[in-house]
Amino acid sequence: MLELREEIRQFIDSGADAVTVDEIVAAHPSAGPGPGHGDDARRHRHGHRRVAAAGVLVAAAVAVGLVVAPWNAQLGTPPASAGALLKEAAKAAVSEPALVPGPGQFLFVRTLEGSIDGTGSTPDARVERFYVQEVHQVWSVPGGPGASTWEIVGVPRFVSGADREAWEADGSQPLESGFGAGGTATYYDVADLPTKASRMAAYFANQSYLTIDRSYGRDAVWEFVTAADFLQSGASSTQRAALLRFMATIPGVRDRGSARTVGTDRTGTLLSIPADYAGMAVQAILDVATSQLLELRTTVTAGAGLSGSAAGAVQAGHVSAPLTSGQVEEYSDFIFDGIADSSQSVPHGAPPLPPAWPYGTGKQPAPGSVYP
Repeated sequence: MLELREEIRQFIDSGADAVTVDEIVAAHPSAGPGPGHGDDARRHRHGHRRVAAAGVLVAAAVAVGLVVAPWNAQLGTPPASAGALLKEAAKAAVSEPALVPGPGQFLFVRTLEGSIDGTGSTPDARVERFYVQEVHQVWSVPGGPGASTWEIVGVPRFVSGADREAWEADGSQPLESGFGAGGTATYYDVADLPTKASRMAAYFANQSYLTIDRSYGRDAVWEFVTAADFLQSGASSTQRAALLRFMATIPGVRDRGSARTVGTDRTGTLLSIPADYAGMAVQAILDVATSQLLELRTTVTAGAGLSGSAAGAVQAGHVSAPLTSGQVEEYSDFIFDGIADSSQSVPHGAPPLPPAWPYGTGKQPAPGSVYP
């Protein structure tokens, strides 16, 4: 059985093309199911996308190996399992008081959200892609609607050097801002959040307020993102440790080494899980020493497969050029959380806000670009 385990891991970590269970069993006949177990093997092969039992190695190969492979050839190094790292971060989750609002109080969370916009002012110019940032501030409370605001801030940054060159060739005109708004907010119920990793999945599944992608449902990626959201919602040290230990059990999560956040330029360890969309990954940057989540983002892993646009249409400026492997499509950097006395006040100790970028006004982009 050990040989089968190693065979599966080698296929996953080496980036080889996906294989079937029959191919693995054919290479190791002694590891295959015994007489009378053919139906069980078929059930594993066509089973759920998320593996409930760690001992079902064949199901783990299907649920993890089929989606991890594209990354390895691009990075040039095999990924490592993130389990040990997440368990280490769980041990570091100490001396963190629970941020649960009392009567008349609100849980306050501030994030910096980044996404890609684009512009091309002449028919012959390529669409120039640049990152824009919004500050999201959320005041939430159990059983109440809460409040939230978001505002365009900061200075735009071009995605690549080619985008900057296209902008310069088009006359280097100021880039124009979009708009911000506000609305109600989701309250992540840290008061009832379990303190044991084994109870997290059931708890998440029972929270009707948690968003869900109707196309894919509450799968491994959804659990990863949900756990990350709870990490930045005032959980206590015990709850944080349980969340991190739970993330260590999610199939497909890989440690991809050191990385820097896009919006706040902080360094941490990059954890990655293949997204439900081909050619994409959901990633988190974690400060293992403090257990703090620094960034949650969506990153391209196979750029060539994301766009069916003809090269001529891109060059003519009718559509944006597709992102390439390793480039971030959107990100959320976590800035601050605390307890506020009202849905308009900001807790003491919150850092200053970046300068606003009012709707309809133009700005010169920051020097350089995020990617070469």
